[in-house]
Amino acid sequence: MKFKKMSVKNFMSVGNNPVVIDFTKSQSTVVGGMNGSGKSAITCESVVYALTGKTLKKTTLPRIVNKFNKKNLLVTLDFESNGNEYQVVRGMKPTIFEIYRNGEKLNVDAASKDLQSKLEFITGVDYNSLTQMIVLNLERFKPFMEMTSQERRVIVEDILNISVFGEMNKLQKDVIKELNNKKSDIQYEIDKSNGKKLSLENVIKNANESNEKYLKDLESQIQEQMNEIESLNVNIEQLSSNIIDLTEINNKLSLSKSNKDEANTQLKILMSDVNNIDKSVKFLSQGNCPTCSQELLNADESIKKHECEKLDLIGKSSEYITIVEDETKNINELQIIINEQSKYQSDINGFKHKIMMAENKAKTLMTEYEKQSNKKTDDVDSVQSMINTIDSEIEVLNKEYDSVIVDIEKNKIALDILSDSGVKLTIIKDYIDFINYRVNDYLNGMEFYINITLDESFNESFSSPSKEGMIYADLSTGQKRRVNLAIWLALIEVSAIKNSVTSNVLFLDEILENMDSLGIELFIKLIKEKMPNKNVFIITQRFEQFRDLFQSEIYFNLVDGYTEMQK
Repeated sequence: MKFKKMSVKNFMSVGNNPVVIDFTKSQSTVVGGMNGSGKSAITCESVVYALTGKTLKKTTLPRIVNKFNKKNLLVTLDFESNGNEYQVVRGMKPTIFEIYRNGEKLNVDAASKDLQSKLEFITGVDYNSLTQMIVLNLERFKPFMEMTSQERRVIVEDILNISVFGEMNKLQKDVIKELNNKKSDIQYEIDKSNGKKLSLENVIKNANESNEKYLKDLESQIQEQMNEIESLNVNIEQLSSNIIDLTEINNKLSLSKSNKDEANTQLKILMSDVNNIDKSVKFLSQGNCPTCSQELLNADESIKKHECEKLDLIGKSSEYITIVEDETKNINELQIIINEQSKYQSDINGFKHKIMMAENKAKTLMTEYEKQSNKKTDDVDSVQSMINTIDSEIEVLNKEYDSVIVDIEKNKIALDILSDSGVKLTIIKDYIDFINYRVNDYLNGMEFYINITLDESFNESFSSPSKEGMIYADLSTGQKRRVNLAIWLALIEVSAIKNSVTSNVLFLDEILENMDSLGIELFIKLIKEKMPNKNVFIITQRFEQFRDLFQSEIYFNLVDGYTEMQK
């Protein structure tokens, strides 16, 4: 997708006079302006709104309409995709959402949701990929290294176009569930047929016995089934009295787990702080600086201060330990209740199944009893013919049952292939070495000479010639930003290879604020060298400091409450 230009009107601080931005003017553009002048709104927020109909920051859609004019919000975005010229027109008060391809309007009668899906198909980006790969805003952007392993995996799977395997995995589970239900249904039919067969075999067995003895035997069997049914119903009533609504229990369990996780997280933070204090005390206890040999001033006073801070942290950690212990106890107690309820329900279902089988058997016996009472003697050959028919039915059912078992095993194999450890892992392995190579290449380009390695689970490890055992937390804020930018650039390169998320522009809204001038200069130089087809827009509060590093600049002023672009 190639961005060309955008026109913005009555969008946040922009009034009736449209602000137009040319995205093809230069390879690097610095965007500045006073606070509230609309530099982020016009260059980033409006792009996200035009392509997704959503806001970038945490605000509601009605609030992005200009507060003075209160109507006629209109954003027009022109771009090129797959050799076609597109224009997206989106606005509010009145609501408008239109897509034009080579000047012709698309899907006039389409619902807004369907039209949005078509736009995402054309651009190849949705809200998440747009705000993670093209438009990075400081408030919303979550650095890759600060994501969980699972969050990192989701991002990379989207870029590699393999998230579809996850959806296929869910569908495969549904197929297996349906096959298991079919297996149970077939087994039920087999059991029922065997019950019928057994009853008929009993008819033949007793055909030569006296009618009276046979009737008494049938009465006994019927009564036995009735007694069994009565006993089972008593058991069900007893168990049913123990059944409770688990909604509140599950809510408590979820709350306890959440509280325990939060307490554990706080404990890790506190222990990390205690560890840092111990390192500081150890350093101060040496008396002299190990590097310059000068005496460390006020070392004893600083040590005492650190010890007090440590005691305070240990005191706080004991509170979280108590929470973890209490919540663990609560979780165990609640899980016992849930397990008990599960067993009660399982036992009830088992008794109901036995009742059904007993009722079927009793009905068969009573039918036979009625026939014998009326002195109607069944013909043995006729009964045997019925048994033979049932045997044929059972044979068919067994073959069908075996076929379902085979299908279940085949689908389990497919499920394994579609799991995270299957084909997705194979594809990730194919790209992880390339990603690691490009990340470290970009770090070198930004003159940060460390080596970072991501494994197939997206857990990281660092190596540095100047420090052993380095971890991400050891890095300064600026160094962390370089690492995350390097990963971001590597993923952009992979997305271009996979043609999953491609764009000629990149927007960084105050993402580079904690980097020094040299770091920004190196970053811009890196973009020019490695991604010559990318136009970078850097929105910053440090406009005067950075303007000489960029090919072009945009500056916004706030005049009488409205945004104007400085010529």
